Amino acid sequence: MEREPYLSIVIAVRNDNYGGDFNRRLHTALGWNTKLLEKYQINTEIILVNWNPIPEKPDILSLYSAPKGRQHVYYRVIDVPYEHHKKYNNPIVRKNFPLYEFIAKNVGIQRAKGSFVLCTNADVLFSEILIGNIAKQTLENDKVYRSLRCDFIFRSPIEKESDIQENVTAFFLESGVIPSTGKESFKKRLRKAQLRNRQKILFYKIYLPFRMFYNYYSSQLFLMKHLFNASGDFLLMHRVNWLKGNHYPEDTYIATHTDSLHLLRCLANNLDEVILDGYVYHQEHQRRFDFSEKNKSMDLMFQRLLNSVHQYIVNNKPEGISQEWDISENLKETIL
Repeated sequence: MEREPYLSIVIAVRNDNYGGDFNRRLHTALGWNTKLLEKYQINTEIILVNWNPIPEKPDILSLYSAPKGRQHVYYRVIDVPYEHHKKYNNPIVRKNFPLYEFIAKNVGIQRAKGSFVLCTNADVLFSEILIGNIAKQTLENDKVYRSLRCDFIFRSPIEKESDIQENVTAFFLESGVIPSTGKESFKKRLRKAQLRNRQKILFYKIYLPFRMFYNYYSSQLFLMKHLFNASGDFLLMHRVNWLKGNHYPEDTYIATHTDSLHLLRCLANNLDEVILDGYVYHQEHQRRFDFSEKNKSMDLMFQRLLNSVHQYIVNNKPEGISQEWDISENLKETIL
């Protein structure tokens, strides 16, 4: 595709079959999203940042067959070898992992060519309404765009969006994750979740202020005023804004809550949050960190998030995010 892309989609990938079925989830998401982008004729580059691949395992390119006959979508695979990865192995700054998700996304953002850059994940499928809204090309330069995440269980090959919606298990709303229960239609289950979301926020506002010694109440309340939950699964803004200090922080101990720290930085830099109509559907899988279990690393990151929100409320400025992110590295790139 010779035309300049309107949209760049950045995804961090690795050939380790993370979660036990990463390859299938990647294949499902890329196939579904490419079909929608082609249908709505959005000139798009999908950037796969292939981070620290395992040499003895099949290459990421061999795990996915791109749809034929594409006129509007092409793929760029950027290889980040172990030699580059090991520069970030510093247990004082971050917990050592084989894939640093948000640093990988920064690599893609730095090299994106589209007017607007969307960061998402390898197992996320977009709704048709969402892609239809992007296709209007009415996105504004001073906005940061978010979308509601829905978790679903993959049961069989997906042919239509209702195949996804009938298997949705949870909605990620301002007050947290609301389970999707019952046999009603998707929209009715969503309305029930939204009602439960409002009840949880009201309970928080009325009850929790009376709890003695409860720290950071105002910070918790601020998190419920914006769609912070799962912002790493869909965050879209103009490329210039990504490059003006609104990249992901690279000094977080683990990936959890890094996306929320990033969204807070965008809000502090006077980018208005807009929730786009439509949804992103996330395929359920085994996770490295489970929010239902106590974890010191997750607690550390959540406390950092609360501290940063507190700084924003008090000083109208959160903790600083380093402007130093390396774009000089010459990395191998393959175009499909």
